[in-house]
Amino acid sequence: MSLPDWKMSADLSQRLCGFVDQSFIVPFIEKIDAQWIPYPNRCHENARHWIADHSGYQIVYGWLHVYGNVADGATFDAHSVVLDASGKLWDVTLENPASIFILHPDGVSEFLHIVQTLQLSRVSHAPDVPFTPPAC
Repeated sequence: MSLPDWKMSADLSQRLCGFVDQSFIVPFIEKIDAQWIPYPNRCHENARHWIADHSGYQIVYGWLHVYGNVADGATFDAHSVVLDASGKLWDVTLENPASIFILHPDGVSEFLHIVQTLQLSRVSHAPDVPFTPPAC
């Protein structure tokens, strides 16, 4: 039995919170190829184009920590970067030097299932907050 999409999203976002301390700041690729002009909001497509045009690179799937913190709630966006032959990660889409990238904690097939099949490109974590009913 598979999890409903909302449950998978909640479980994944909670797991990603556990990897925030293992995140990376990934620099934009322009330092290698000043001619590169990425398509905005098309990181997966940009990564595929990059590796097709530049040998020795491979796609790395993960999540951007785009908002919040683990204690108060956090939001993560699916994101693709590339890995060069020396083991350095490069962002082929975002020019923002403060992008915090977390490697997807499970396999490539799970990431692609989440993003392509379930179409979950953003997941959010809200910590458990006790509910107090309003006074009558």
